Amino acid sequence: MDDDKYNQSITMDELEGSIFRLKKETAPGPDGFFPELFINAGKEFLDKLLEIMNRSWEEGILPQNWKMANVKFLKKAHKLSYNNPSAYRPISLTSVVSKLMERIVLYRIEEYVETNNIIDNEQEGFRQYRSTKMITLALFIDFEKAYDSIWREGLLVKLYQYGIKGKIWKWVHSFLNNREAVININNTKGELFKTHTGLPQGSVLSPILFNIFIADIFQTVLAQKCKFADDATIWHTGEDINILQQDLQTDIDKVNEWSNKWRMKLSVEKTEYCIFSKSIQNTTSVLLKLGNGTLKHNNNPKILGVTLDQKLTFNTHIDNVLKTAKRSLGIIREIKGIANIPTKRLIEIYQSLVCSTITYASCVWQIGNSTNLHKLDEVQRHGLALCLNMPSTSSLEVLQIIGGVLPLELRREEIAIRELAKITSSFTTVPIKKKLENWKTESNPETYISPIGKMILQADDMKKETSIEVNNIEQQYECRGMCAIRRAPEYWTTLGSSKTRTSEQAIEGQRLIKQQLEELPPNTTVAFTDGSCMGNPGPCGAGAIIYNNEEEETIQYPVSNRGSILLAELVAIKLVLEKIDNYNYRNVKQLNIYSDSQSAIGIITLNWKSENYHKTIQEIKNRKIKLEQKGFSIKIIWTPGHSDIEGNEQADRLAKAAAKEADNREEMSSITTKQDIKQAARTSVIKKWKTQWESSEVGRRFFNHHPDASKRIKLDFP
Repeated sequence: MDDDKYNQSITMDELEGSIFRLKKETAPGPDGFFPELFINAGKEFLDKLLEIMNRSWEEGILPQNWKMANVKFLKKAHKLSYNNPSAYRPISLTSVVSKLMERIVLYRIEEYVETNNIIDNEQEGFRQYRSTKMITLALFIDFEKAYDSIWREGLLVKLYQYGIKGKIWKWVHSFLNNREAVININNTKGELFKTHTGLPQGSVLSPILFNIFIADIFQTVLAQKCKFADDATIWHTGEDINILQQDLQTDIDKVNEWSNKWRMKLSVEKTEYCIFSKSIQNTTSVLLKLGNGTLKHNNNPKILGVTLDQKLTFNTHIDNVLKTAKRSLGIIREIKGIANIPTKRLIEIYQSLVCSTITYASCVWQIGNSTNLHKLDEVQRHGLALCLNMPSTSSLEVLQIIGGVLPLELRREEIAIRELAKITSSFTTVPIKKKLENWKTESNPETYISPIGKMILQADDMKKETSIEVNNIEQQYECRGMCAIRRAPEYWTTLGSSKTRTSEQAIEGQRLIKQQLEELPPNTTVAFTDGSCMGNPGPCGAGAIIYNNEEEETIQYPVSNRGSILLAELVAIKLVLEKIDNYNYRNVKQLNIYSDSQSAIGIITLNWKSENYHKTIQEIKNRKIKLEQKGFSIKIIWTPGHSDIEGNEQADRLAKAAAKEADNREEMSSITTKQDIKQAARTSVIKKWKTQWESSEVGRRFFNHHPDASKRIKLDFP
């Protein structure tokens, strides 16, 4: 890694991409600079900043004020006493300039780490049970102050061993050493002190450096395992508890040996084990040790916010959720008492505070006992009655119709289908994807339904209602490049959108594009592309016109009878690139493609993220790279749409004609995207809601006035 792209000088694109990720209205660090200074900075300022950053990069030295932090403290919620320091959460405010530099380094390290498979793939959930005889013995590992206890010298050794060398290693070395902080309590500053261990709190680099440090912790462990940041779990499954105990103890000893070698102390008090089984009763016979300490057995371990129990009934978790939800209802009650908030806003607050709590990770625990799940319905009843100013004894079904809030059972179903789609579209290397594929090949029926089994049943229901199948979802494509997200050119916003653009903005757009076309060098091919969709999703088509010297060539292509405007826009650009690549455009040195889709251009050229159409996007990028390797200079430029720019108007007409052509075709191949699944899941649960409302025996008087559950009631009363 010494002399490769990871150690090249920092570019303006990288700097602008890092600035793009800054959050406005956040507190400054010790240098007093607010993020807005950099977000609104001009070219001269950015040029000087880039010069400073490259000097730091070349010399491998960070200015000392980049390594200082103002530490403030926030109270942790629901603590019995605030006289103990552990009842507070420290927040470190660091230099914005350092944050910008850290993100640039982060992109480079991430790309290298992912390309070379340095960080392990173990990010899977717990295993589901398929027999009453099977036992799972699981260990929940807890590091003492994980981030704060990282051995910095050991981390630098690991970085070097993994091949992260040269300027990037030297810069990270400076980043980690001689760090200083000052504590600020009630506007009173303490003395400056140095930190000698741990990773900088709040730094964007800290998470990936932590992952690199613990990447090999389970290298020799034979158990199944999963990790999420500093939460680690290992487990063995079988029928003999004694064998499971021996196997797990062997793995614990290996983990303990690793922790001693790399100075990561494991907490004997907080590292716990649990026995998961539908049949086993006696758990006292199991004895597990960590070093000289005996580990505690916990019947209700908590992992990533979900409380488990021995038989995976999730009763304890649901009880905990109820307590949290009731506290949130108390907050809404207080808000309502001190402010005259419109009903619509109260419903939004309820969904944000309460619904998010009672549906968190519900695709895992929705298999719980129906009696316990119905307890959550009572929370929904009280919450909606509070927001709608109705009696708490009102019919839950009526309250949900008036508030436009899905029944919780259907909301859990919608979440589960979307989560299943996310897993199905994952890379084949992701462990949870492997678990799903293994489950599908299991020949024995489940004795007790598992979360995956429940999710698949719900997805089957969606298929019956909408003909959309989760198994047909497009697969993700792995990013193997340094993808700093960059900001859009300023004129994208100053010229307005097609719906809000004024006549003055349209004229300015015409002038700008005309000027660009007049200033083009000789042997430049120009193309205008557009997409059209009759509904979203719906029949969509792509259109383009290519101007090559005195010649014109048009493209009219029906894309799909179930697609989106973004797909059509992307395909239009793709078709132009293919046309240029497949036919000999003599003496062409430059290709300018004008599109009125900021989303499509942002995804292709500015590295904006897209949840959908990964294959099409990758094909466009690959084709663009291929043409550039042949000597083409390719620019994809935004042009304001519907502004009487001739090329754009002609491409628009071609795209609309192509969409109509797609509409007239009986069946066309189409891509199933996450957005399609999202819409289909919502359509499916809404249909179920309508059926439930129509067949219910309660609220019939209100039903006569409002028979359709899918139609919203306007909440304009205070």
